Amino acid sequence: MKALITFVSFFVLILFANLIQSQPGSLDESFGTGGIVIAPLTTHGEHGYAGTIQPDGKILVAGFQDVSGSKNFAVARYNTNGSLDNSFGTGGLTLFDAGTDADAAWTMALQDDGKIILGGSVNNQFTTFDDYALVRLNSDGTPDNTFGTGGLVMTDIDGHWDNAYDMVLQDDGKILLAGQGYTNSNRKVCVVRYNTDGTLDASFGAGGIAINVIGCGVEKTRAIALQADGKIIVAGYFNEGTDDQAFVTRFNSDGTVDNTFGNNGTATLDIAGNKDRFWTLYVLPDGKILAGGTTDPADDPDYLLVKYLSDGTLDNSFGSNGIAMNNLGVNDFLSDMIVDADGKILTAGGAFSFELVRFLDTGYPDTDFGTNGIVNTSIGNFCFAYSVCLQANGRIIVSGHSSDGNDYDLAVARYHAVEGSYVDEQSALFAHVNVFPNPVSAGNNINLEYTLEEDEELSIELLSINGKLLEVLSEKQNSKAGPHKENFKLPGALSAGIYFVRLTSSQGSAVVRLEVF
Repeated sequence: MKALITFVSFFVLILFANLIQSQPGSLDESFGTGGIVIAPLTTHGEHGYAGTIQPDGKILVAGFQDVSGSKNFAVARYNTNGSLDNSFGTGGLTLFDAGTDADAAWTMALQDDGKIILGGSVNNQFTTFDDYALVRLNSDGTPDNTFGTGGLVMTDIDGHWDNAYDMVLQDDGKILLAGQGYTNSNRKVCVVRYNTDGTLDASFGAGGIAINVIGCGVEKTRAIALQADGKIIVAGYFNEGTDDQAFVTRFNSDGTVDNTFGNNGTATLDIAGNKDRFWTLYVLPDGKILAGGTTDPADDPDYLLVKYLSDGTLDNSFGSNGIAMNNLGVNDFLSDMIVDADGKILTAGGAFSFELVRFLDTGYPDTDFGTNGIVNTSIGNFCFAYSVCLQANGRIIVSGHSSDGNDYDLAVARYHAVEGSYVDEQSALFAHVNVFPNPVSAGNNINLEYTLEEDEELSIELLSINGKLLEVLSEKQNSKAGPHKENFKLPGALSAGIYFVRLTSSQGSAVVRLEVF
């Protein structure tokens, strides 16, 4: 008993030491070099605009390669430690040339089968205008020839400039690609739905294309999200004279405008004297909608967060009457946003540095994170952050690109999200560990995936955030080298919060963070 108490006390001391080393917002020095990876993948410039995390923890960053003004789709894959995954593409990088000079991926989605979809635009060599474009890759980075033509789908909306910027996958695998299509002599809100093979879904809108005309000027769509009921939320901004106004609009699942939302389907935002623009969207579990972007007083953008009720009216419990404006410095660009299990809002953006900010669910900066809620990371001579993701272990991935003064390179940084983002260092015995679903409700089942480098006897335990052993899920089982997948039922009495699943062996342990709601 004394030995057990000594062990638990020692464990708590180790945990406390790690808490000190992993303050919220600090770089995770176990990733890359000091928490940062800069990948000069070729002698040309690579730009990163979209990021996502695979179930095995590997990181995907997509954008384009620029060779003297000629662009190709580009996507790189990183291992969990930040090294390039040489099993993907060529040396960790896949380039896709659609045969035009303006191939660019602005968004990315991961299918359940591991295939990767890139969304963006290409230049139509027959019309000389840009078209919507999708590229689908197999999980190893090779083109998926079962999709479109050689893995490529191009969609011309109305014979003019059509540019897509964001994408979301439906539960049935259909693809929604949003941007602006040129119609009625101007750029208008345009959503296109594709079947899983890349063909247009004729049951959506008009032949697969849904358009909403919001104002009389240019409309620029930048974000799309799905509600639980299948309705489609789209956000961006439109121009009225010298003023930009932000908007959120909603479509029904068939592509018709949902006139029950906002004013005839659209909620607009015009802060007097400012240029207001939405760049990102997030639908909360309660159906409320977060829109993030910038408001631009005197040509110096500030962060803009706006929260709407599900009917498109402002949520007055958020910020000041639904609107939170934050002047965090000079040229504050908010590019992407995600919400953690505690309801806190993580945003990525900035100008010339990676700017990671955490906001409370009230819309104000979380002063327990970084410095007054803000973390600025300089990478190279200057850098730009465009994506933020959360790993299953609670760490934050921010991606974009940086420059040494010559070409641009893909850049990725990893940060600790909470005190104690990890309990102990992962043993080299474990190639990877992942748990899903995550978050999960108490009493439900979880799947634990892990890969062993060699045969070993394992125990699997559920720990509290303070390192207290709550339950032994599996005790001293003999496990062979290779991949494993196990299923466990969580105790029904668990309170909402953060827990850890720990795998222990004679060679060390591995821990994965689990969120219970």
